[in-house]
Amino acid sequence: MEPNIFKFPYTESVQDAFIAWMCECFNSNNEHKKKISELFIKELLGVDIDFKRVKVEQQVKNIDILLTLDTDSEKEVNVIIEDKTDSCLHDDQLQKYVDKLDKRNQIYVVYYKTGHVNETANTVFFDKEGYHYEPSIRSEASQALGTLNVHKSKICKIKDIHDFFFQKNVLNLIRICHSEILEDYVESIKFQYDSYYSDKVNRRDSKNIIWGRIFEDLIKQAGKDFPSLLFANLAFYQGQYWEIYVTRRITENQDPESNRSNNLFTEPILNIRSDLFALKTPIIHFFHLPKEEKEGKYRNLRFNSKSQSYTLLFGRFKNTDLNNRSFQEDNINIEDILLLFQAVCEEFNRLVIMGEEDPFELYLHDS
Repeated sequence: MEPNIFKFPYTESVQDAFIAWMCECFNSNNEHKKKISELFIKELLGVDIDFKRVKVEQQVKNIDILLTLDTDSEKEVNVIIEDKTDSCLHDDQLQKYVDKLDKRNQIYVVYYKTGHVNETANTVFFDKEGYHYEPSIRSEASQALGTLNVHKSKICKIKDIHDFFFQKNVLNLIRICHSEILEDYVESIKFQYDSYYSDKVNRRDSKNIIWGRIFEDLIKQAGKDFPSLLFANLAFYQGQYWEIYVTRRITENQDPESNRSNNLFTEPILNIRSDLFALKTPIIHFFHLPKEEKEGKYRNLRFNSKSQSYTLLFGRFKNTDLNNRSFQEDNINIEDILLLFQAVCEEFNRLVIMGEEDPFELYLHDS
């Protein structure tokens, strides 16, 4: 079996190069590559016009890939492609790129990402005053689809990319043109797609993109079950692990004289991370707990200098259904992980929202 170039460090620069090459293939003399490129631009990237030639530029005005299409239109047609693997959109990147181009142009914006695209916004931030809620911050998906002054915006997720390349007609074209680059990329996309949509995850693989989907699924279900809780900051933290914040949903109190919210959290923030199953001692984290709670509702937590932690003892849960699940196997069922995280959110909701006085506790004590 021949080695696959995309199995080596798969960075955004590598993916940039492939996308740029794939678009440049429209100018190729190879009719099969040209057809794949045309389908790639029209069907996957969503550029719904005919064109005669494609100009491909990289890192122009900080744009990952900028296409200029030769068409019969009087307007210049630009396609902005922002490409990411694990990192997220930030600071309204796409809008800034659009604003750098001539507004008279017909502009398409494509957000191409093989990693997880967050639908949950990072609305919680920390500064010297404490933890704040900033309701104006939009999710990654909302930023991509909400870009102003464009003809069309589209997100190309891993499923979209996979489904495009695995169409029968596209696979036939790839087979005919004998391109190792295309064959390797399709194989790489299949591996990423299968990993993202697996029903299991290796407990040591806290960086796997599937954790974005796991947390997003948790947020969708727990958000319905516990409507008074705020779920925020679904993120791949510094390339080490995925995490979310859970706290009480607070009333927005935007300062009209400022672009920043003055909403300070006064109650605990629960922090769940994807590396908890990889740890020798599995723990969940809490922020913003007052010291007096050491003897109160959170007395079962370990109080550290900057945060507090609670140890998970597998096999001793009050929820007996959890004790029938295998959390210490190498590969853990995602259904079991979601059940555990749901139980954590339910216990947090009991204290923070319902106001019950019994301490935070997930497991049974020995009698």
